[in-house]
Amino acid sequence: MAKVKMSQNIDRSESFMSLSDEEAMENTSQILASAQQVERWKYTKSSDILELLLDGEVKQENTIITNAECASIRVGDSGLKIEEIRRESPIAAFGLRKLEKINKIQINSNLEKPVTLTQRGQPLPLLIEINDNASCQLHEFVDCEDNAAVMTWIKMGKNSSLIHARNSFQETGKHWQVTFNELESAASYTMHNHVKGSETKRQDILINLTGSDSNAKVISAGTVNKDKKLDLQIICDHSTPRTTSHQRIDHVAFENGSTTFNGRIHILEHASGCNAQLKNRSLAMGSETTINAKPELEIYNDDVQCSHGSTIGQIDETQLFYMRSRGIEQKEAHAILCEGFLRETISGPLSESATSNLIPER
Repeated sequence: MAKVKMSQNIDRSESFMSLSDEEAMENTSQILASAQQVERWKYTKSSDILELLLDGEVKQENTIITNAECASIRVGDSGLKIEEIRRESPIAAFGLRKLEKINKIQINSNLEKPVTLTQRGQPLPLLIEINDNASCQLHEFVDCEDNAAVMTWIKMGKNSSLIHARNSFQETGKHWQVTFNELESAASYTMHNHVKGSETKRQDILINLTGSDSNAKVISAGTVNKDKKLDLQIICDHSTPRTTSHQRIDHVAFENGSTTFNGRIHILEHASGCNAQLKNRSLAMGSETTINAKPELEIYNDDVQCSHGSTIGQIDETQLFYMRSRGIEQKEAHAILCEGFLRETISGPLSESATSNLIPER
């Protein structure tokens, strides 16, 4: 095994980017072996995700963007801080080093038409920069039939606004989708996430509220069909005063499906006046389903308003009996109950297509 030594006068991010594949893999594996990372990757094998980046064939045409100009640049010219990324997500840092280039979208004004983003195959990482006082909608379609790692960085300037709707419905292959979002003062971000489980599907959403009075909302609806898996991880870091976050996550698992949700709220010592809310519901609709839920609060300031809760339940047999007694077939009854459960979290600009994909046929 190769050993990597870094002198103090060498930039660590530059050193990591220049490592060989073997050295970078060893370095990343060492970080993933830490207690914190082992806990984060408890329900998805991190080695499977690393393999996606090693084996994927990247093509520029795998990313289709409309209503915005996109430029492909070197990762070293992107302004991304590799060392910070390595602490948050060592696999994402490894991916940047491996893929070398990143697509960049710059939003300079208030866009009337939504930017549409379609990801296929193994796409290049994406950096979206929204300038001060600019606003737009982003409609993202993750349509990767094969194994793929989809990495996105969003940087939001002061008083900027983004409504981000994402649909990810492919049920084949192993998928990792990671989104980093950094919000400056008074920036506003809303994500409407709609997702179906696959052979392995892991979504990471990491939000850093770095500017005071910024706010972020994540609303997510997911279904997991037979023998499929979904692992959703959300971290909201409140780094400055008077920031707000809201997480509302609903999952439905069908027979032999497995769903995991881990939502973490982190409020730093000097971040007074923050408001953070987290609510998660999971519904088992069938036998042998697996549901894992872990809402977390890590608070170092007393002047905050926070709440978190998670509920796990099974299909209401009384409701099911009531519908069956009135001539509704069991398949249709399940669809009605599923739609009722997910009604509040199937939301935003792509909600119509999300309903037809997430709700079982009647």
